[in-house]
Amino acid sequence: MATHLRSVSTTTDPLEDVSLPGWLYHDAEFFAAEQRTFLRAAPQVVCHESEIAEPGEWRSLEYLGESVIVIRGDDGEVRAFANVCRHRGSRLVDGDGGCARVLTCP
Repeated sequence: MATHLRSVSTTTDPLEDVSLPGWLYHDAEFFAAEQRTFLRAAPQVVCHESEIAEPGEWRSLEYLGESVIVIRGDDGEVRAFANVCRHRGSRLVDGDGGCARVLTCP
C-alpha cells in the first residue's frame, strides 16, 4: 500500500496516466476499429419503446451509415432490421416512422 501511495504522490500529471491521447479522438482508422469492435457488436439504444407502442408501429433511422427499421411485432416484441430488401436491395420504408401490418418490398 505504501508503495502505491508513494507512486501516486510523485506523479506530476495524474490525468496523463488515465487519459487517451488526443489523436484517438480524430483518427478515422481508430474510429472504424471502434465501430467494428464496440458499436456494431453491442446492443444500442435507437428509440424508446413508447415510440413504437402498438403492433406494426415502426421507426426508421440511420445508424453507423446504415438505414435501420425498429418495429413492434404482433407478438409485442421489438425487433430491428436493416432497412433493405433482401433480393432487390431497395429500402423497405421511407420516412421516420409509421405503422404497417406487413413490410413488403416496394
